[in-house]
Amino acid sequence: FATGQQVKVEWNGGWWDALIREIHGGKYFIHYVGFDSSWDEWVDDSRIQNL
Repeated sequence: FATGQQVKVEWNGGWWDALIREIHGGKYFIHYVGFDSSWDEWVDDSRIQNL
């Protein structure tokens, strides 16, 4: 995965469109597309899928 890449992220049993904003130490800071930045979070690659 790469910074700026659009991906799907698992949250609460569903898969949501997101953008990777930062990568650090094997964790990805993601922004959920269409949602306020208050929902942005750090996730590991087990919760990310390519589109």
